[in-house]
Amino acid sequence: MSAQNVGDVFQAFLDQVNRKRWDEARKYVQPTLTYNDDEASGDVFIGTLSADLERQNVSRVALDALTVDHAGPKLAARSIAYTETAEGTKIASWSLVIVFFADNRISRFYQIFHRDLPGLPPTRLENPPPNQKSETPLSAEEMETTYLDYITSYNRGGHKSAIERSWAEQVTMNGFESPTAATPDIISQFLLPVIAGLDYGVEESVVDVERQQMAVRLSLRGVAKNPNLQKKGAEGEEVTHYEHALYTFLEGKISGGWAVQEFDMSPPPR
Repeated sequence: MSAQNVGDVFQAFLDQVNRKRWDEARKYVQPTLTYNDDEASGDVFIGTLSADLERQNVSRVALDALTVDHAGPKLAARSIAYTETAEGTKIASWSLVIVFFADNRISRFYQIFHRDLPGLPPTRLENPPPNQKSETPLSAEEMETTYLDYITSYNRGGHKSAIERSWAEQVTMNGFESPTAATPDIISQFLLPVIAGLDYGVEESVVDVERQQMAVRLSLRGVAKNPNLQKKGAEGEEVTHYEHALYTFLEGKISGGWAVQEFDMSPPPR
């Protein structure tokens, strides 16, 4: 299956979802598949999807930031759900999906929804700007190496120097542009206290050399120091949490992307 076909297959599936033709959508799904942490039948997957969209009154689902792995076959994207409330207010929410295929059907489907944090502005939902063309694009192996050096730096306490090596001078994350020079201090203040005691690992990746994009499903494992990330009533036990991220590279550096966590990103209680 070519990269183009993977995108076509998933878009065809999404077209049937938007038309609420569930029997037709079911044809694009394997009889059994991995759905986040669980094994599920195709019927259960479609039933869960249709019930969720109906409960949230979603009128349409669209994709952007499409990232396709030619060899997978697999893809990742930002999935945007458009909803209209009973009062007529139109709202949109988004998630990051990572999807694997076998024989032109979905065989694994991972999804994490974005949640805005109290006190912070909501993520901008408009489409990301078109990628600038790199004059010196990275190979798939180079993107993976660059990213692995960056993400594992959190485990070894070297995120400041890793960010300086791997990020462009200005980076747009979740719709907001900021100077990279300010990022290490922000991460030290807000992210590190949340994930204290946990180590990052790359569970899955989707590398798109043509678009110079890379998506990852990350695990965070260890004994969480943050009570918000501990198992209820089981302080001191090892936990596993997940995060999805999708990055764009420009001239060998991370220049932007999207990130979502399935765990509570609120500051830990004092």
